[in-house]
Amino acid sequence: MTSIDGRLRRPEVSGEGTHLNLTQIVNFPIQASCTDFLKRSLWNLYSLIKFEQFPAIIVLSAHNEIILECRVEDAEQVQEVVRKVMVSAPQDILSPLIQNAPVEVDIGIGQSWADKP
Repeated sequence: MTSIDGRLRRPEVSGEGTHLNLTQIVNFPIQASCTDFLKRSLWNLYSLIKFEQFPAIIVLSAHNEIILECRVEDAEQVQEVVRKVMVSAPQDILSPLIQNAPVEVDIGIGQSWADKP
């Protein structure tokens, strides 16, 4: 099985032979592809921070979320750039298969993780 971006999952090998259950077969392509989208977004954000002096830092990536910190006065700009990066990453991966794939991003500004949308 592979994700959209080509990541491969091999069946688990146990004492009784090769084993993949139905849930793994169904879930892997979807969950792995979503992880590929998130990883591409993280890489693109990291590149902006490292090479273009983007005014934020990546604090945490948990499941399907990315937490960044920035100065209050930069928050609106950071939010817009992060939204564009997170929408464009899946579109870049999907573009050979689907042009202009619809991608939605929930994003918000808060003083702490508890303030998330």
